[in-house]
Amino acid sequence: MEQNFTQNQMVQQLYKELLADETAALQAKIRPNPSLQKEADDFLIAYQYLPKVKFNPSHSVLERILRHSATTAVEPQM
Repeated sequence: MEQNFTQNQMVQQLYKELLADETAALQAKIRPNPSLQKEADDFLIAYQYLPKVKFNPSHSVLERILRHSATTAVEPQM
């Protein structure tokens, strides 16, 4: 069970989702254990091969969202 928890932490570390003290504790677990170190290295290699996500939608997507929003907007009732 601890192994899975450590794997989750390794992934969180790659995405910078761990606090500084959690990262330090994880590194302290990984360093003395060659199999965990290899697993961490494998996660890093896999992470580097993942495509990078584009967070900026194209202009046409924004226009469609705005158009849809304008046609489905709820009018305030007084």
